[in-house]
Amino acid sequence: MRSLFFCVLAVLVSGSIAAQKSPLELGSDDVVVFLGGTDMVRAQESGHLQTLLTWKFTKAKPRFRDLSWEADTVFALGTEMERWRRVGFRGIKGLGNLEQQLDKIGATVIIVQLGKNEAFAGRQGIEKFKAACDWLLQRLKGKDRRLVVLSPTPFEKAANPLLPDLSPRNADLQFYMEALSQLAAKHGARFVDLFSDASALTQNGL
Repeated sequence: MRSLFFCVLAVLVSGSIAAQKSPLELGSDDVVVFLGGTDMVRAQESGHLQTLLTWKFTKAKPRFRDLSWEADTVFALGTEMERWRRVGFRGIKGLGNLEQQLDKIGATVIIVQLGKNEAFAGRQGIEKFKAACDWLLQRLKGKDRRLVVLSPTPFEKAANPLLPDLSPRNADLQFYMEALSQLAAKHGARFVDLFSDASALTQNGL
């Protein structure tokens, strides 16, 4: 997965992002939030993406916060439903809904990757996905936060023959990726295509 993080960084800080947006710049007042499912969780556990962004913006010294959660989708986020429960848990007061959490940590830039789990619903689920994603991006954007939307990586045939071949699902995932691209443009977000021409990025096909 390390090569994936180099690809993400290269696209973010170059001028080759969809919609001809300028390269991403981070300043000393920026707080970058990572949000997404298992891929984003593993990105934080490995530390490569955060390290590369820190290296790129050494003088600016931006801060980073992780709100990612395994199995997150545009329909439900662990940061709202599980990690810090809004109603409290064992005497610990919850940290509020998504907007309240983003405000409390001073988020100015959000890098989000969703859509892969949702693609298991097939093409019949695309309209529900669009509606939920549209609302989520609006919430993430708030009044003046900058958004970076990462597409899902493709499904692959796992090296382990005991695991199923998920690559046929890429036909459906393509529709979800295109929907993400369109919604990112609608909300003025940068869109990074990690789906097209990608290979050998997974350990289990997913």
